[in-house]
Amino acid sequence: MTYKSKLILLLAALVTQAALADDPPALPIEIFGDNGRLDVPTGAYVLTGNVRILRGTLTVTADEARSFNGEDGRIARVELYGNPTRWDDVLEDGSEVRGRSDQILYDFTTNLITMLGNAEIQNVQGEFSGQQLVYDLDTQSLVGDGGVRLLIEPDTAEAATERLQSNDGDGDG
Repeated sequence: MTYKSKLILLLAALVTQAALADDPPALPIEIFGDNGRLDVPTGAYVLTGNVRILRGTLTVTADEARSFNGEDGRIARVELYGNPTRWDDVLEDGSEVRGRSDQILYDFTTNLITMLGNAEIQNVQGEFSGQQLVYDLDTQSLVGDGGVRLLIEPDTAEAATERLQSNDGDGDG
């Protein structure tokens, strides 16, 4: 097994341990990059060049990825840099959501994902953009700062609202 293969396995194990411990069933994470460096004593890593992270339907691409561990040795923060960073996912309802920004910071201790610089999220209902977008995973709220723009697609927003209302009325929610 090559050094690069070992690095990828170690990175996947570290990220899985930190990011997915409370998300059963845990999906595997695949991380790819042209170059990688792992600091074995701290478990911190840096990947550069064509970084791709795959987990289920989620795909993230960046030019560089860095992890930072907390005092307990678990990953506390992951930073992604790009020109731009990009991600896309397919939601449970089958709709697609895409995002891009210059940087993505994922803080595991606060459970916040911060998109910095030319941040934009698009889905079937419209677009939300600004210089900074912060998504709180606990409250599922999104806050924008710096030239915030919201574009709502009336037809798809109305259909989504109707779908949510019909789900509330059928006893499931």
